[in-house]
Amino acid sequence: MGDKSSRKPSREYRALATNSWTLWDVIYGRRSLRKYAPFEPDERFAEELSRVIALALKARGAPGGSIIPVTDRDTGERIRKRSYVGITNKINLWLARNQVNAFLVIALPSEDMERDRPILLPRIAMALEDCVLWLTERGIGTCWLGGVNEREVRKALSLDEGTAVPAIVCFGEPGSGRLPGYDDLMVRTFSRRRKPLAEIAGLETADRPFRIGPSGGRTFEVSESQDVERLLDDLDRGGPGDSQGDLPLDIALEACLESARVAPSASNLQAWKFVAVTDRARLDELMTALPREMSRGTDAWRAAVVAAGMVGTMSSRMLDKPFWMLDVPIALSHMTLVAASMRMRVGVWTDGVDETAINRLVSLPDGWRSVGVMTVR
Repeated sequence: MGDKSSRKPSREYRALATNSWTLWDVIYGRRSLRKYAPFEPDERFAEELSRVIALALKARGAPGGSIIPVTDRDTGERIRKRSYVGITNKINLWLARNQVNAFLVIALPSEDMERDRPILLPRIAMALEDCVLWLTERGIGTCWLGGVNEREVRKALSLDEGTAVPAIVCFGEPGSGRLPGYDDLMVRTFSRRRKPLAEIAGLETADRPFRIGPSGGRTFEVSESQDVERLLDDLDRGGPGDSQGDLPLDIALEACLESARVAPSASNLQAWKFVAVTDRARLDELMTALPREMSRGTDAWRAAVVAAGMVGTMSSRMLDKPFWMLDVPIALSHMTLVAASMRMRVGVWTDGVDETAINRLVSLPDGWRSVGVMTVR
């Protein structure tokens, strides 16, 4: 089960819930769309989008204004035409043959991008993927774009030179028909593939594959909150008010890891590793590597997932960007929302951590760095 490269579910997760677990429709329904029809968002949509952006940024501890929504046609057209200017940005030349003109733009201080471990970037990336999933709920197509001309996008939005624009997301009405030549080949050959769970996830250490076992007929009740906005509100408040009750921990962790497996990543490289930590002694040791407030009452956490990324990927070298600090937080967005949908209390830690200790604890190989830790109870 789940031993081949595929975007199909590793198991039928919805069948394990005794009530409606519809978040999976959104998780599997999200696609990196490269074919768009004309899209004219109205004022109400723009207001709703701004509200969700603000909530996502707040829930993820990111500064307000670090995701800029672009829904007016003129500004959107300027961004579309300017974003692929330059040789390295020609990977997004398909924008020239599309009608997409709505965008979500990451804007953060350049000094954060220059850190060895960016602090704001992973928080903003989580929030932006939250917004991507919210758009998916509404049948709106999206695509992450890392290869963009930052200078031209800054000019289109009148941003100062001290602002970094490491990535944008285009969104709009899905179009019909096939993409021209090379673009269509890339979509069909690469973007639909996903590595099997055992290849990207480990149990206790990175070199011990996370295996999918039989469910044993176990079922459980999930949260009544299944839409992204309400789940973000749960995360912002520290978790749902009710209890996870009879939720089996092994299946809960598997569901979180599965949601990370189907998340988008730069060039669909899936250059990430996730290690579930459940052993009590190892879990206590992990907690000491997190911010100081986590060193007290560690027995309240039932498990944790260490999320790591490969630093020297092809995309990182070509575009000179820390994609490990973009891709892995996108997956953390999926995992935390799925955990909240199972009525689990969730913590996410991407800064203030002892990375060396975490890497050693989960036996990360050379060339990999821990990005963050998700804790659940």
